[in-house]
Amino acid sequence: MKFSFLIILFLSLFGIQSDLHANVIGKGLHCNTYSSFPGISPNEFFYFTNDTTVEIFEINGYDIVSKMGPYKLEGTKTIRIESFGRVDRETLLATSNFSQRYICTPINSRYSLIVEINKIINQDRKSNKF
Repeated sequence: MKFSFLIILFLSLFGIQSDLHANVIGKGLHCNTYSSFPGISPNEFFYFTNDTTVEIFEINGYDIVSKMGPYKLEGTKTIRIESFGRVDRETLLATSNFSQRYICTPINSRYSLIVEINKIINQDRKSNKF
C-alpha cells in the first residue's frame, strides 16, 4: 500500500514537471527592452524546442542567425535561459544577466517568430538611407 502510494506520488510529481515544460515547448518569446544600453540588443528572440533547449535568434545586419542553448524552469514561475537571464512566466517581464529589463510578447510558433524578426529587419532596411 505504501509502495503504491509512493509510486503514484512520484509519477504525479514527474507529470507536473512535464506539464510545465509542455506549456513552453513549441512557443516563442519576443522580448523588447524599453531602455537599451550601448552594446546591448534591444530585441531578444527565443523559441523553446524541447524541455531543455531554447533556440536563440539574433539579428546580424539584415540576417537572422540562431544558436541553441539550455534553459530550465525554476519552480512554476520563472524560466532561466542560461545565456540570457530570467523570464517571469506570469508578467512576461525579463531581466538579462546584465540587469537589462525587457517586456516579452508570446509567439505561438517558430514560423511566427521568424516573421516577427523579418518585420524588424525590413523596418531597418526602409529607415537606412545608405
